[in-house]
Amino acid sequence: MPKVKNALFTFIAIFFIPLLFFVLLELVLTALGVGKSFDYFNRIDVNGRPHYQENPDFADQFYPPSLNIGPVENTFAEERSPDLLRVYIFGESAALGFPHKNHGLDRLLAAQLRAALPSRKIEVINTAMTSVNSHVIYAVAKSIPDNSADFAVILMGNNEVVGPYGPGTFNQNFLRNITLIRGIQALKRTRTWQALNSLILQVRPTDAQQDLKWEGMQMFTEHAVPHDDPRMESV
Repeated sequence: MPKVKNALFTFIAIFFIPLLFFVLLELVLTALGVGKSFDYFNRIDVNGRPHYQENPDFADQFYPPSLNIGPVENTFAEERSPDLLRVYIFGESAALGFPHKNHGLDRLLAAQLRAALPSRKIEVINTAMTSVNSHVIYAVAKSIPDNSADFAVILMGNNEVVGPYGPGTFNQNFLRNITLIRGIQALKRTRTWQALNSLILQVRPTDAQQDLKWEGMQMFTEHAVPHDDPRMESV
């Protein structure tokens, strides 16, 4: 029996107490407004009605904020009328219509749906962003509000090499382990990590990565990955 008590005490001392400390710290930092939310949508009030609005900080968990890679600022009502058909689009530059957003998949799909369903209200929410890949799109899909749309359309696959954690990305190391990637992203979303990272940036000189400016595909030319690169198998 003493061995059981000792084992229990050891477990509590090594695992439970530190875990409880970090949970409480996270709650306190959140309450104090330290850090920011990385959910794709913010819930806002417009004229007394709840709406969803894209979070401009969402992509900062993957890229330096200076690159300004973010959502296209959709705002729409949470409540849906019975005659409304709402569709989400998930994807990358091609789905966004880069460099001309008027040519995005949302405009084309909305026009086709209105022609095919003239009696329905059509709402197409384009969540696509430039230079993202499945790691980012996964995070977008995970934070989409439940039952907020009827359908989702996915157009992606171009950026698996050059997007976040890919072998051709310019600001991150290539990672093969999907569990490790998910773990890193979960850690980055915590207020504790954000507070610590902010403190580090104040103590040391500014990281050059934080001052990057978006230069399109030119940013990837020095990180070319040939088709027979052994890392492609993991991609």
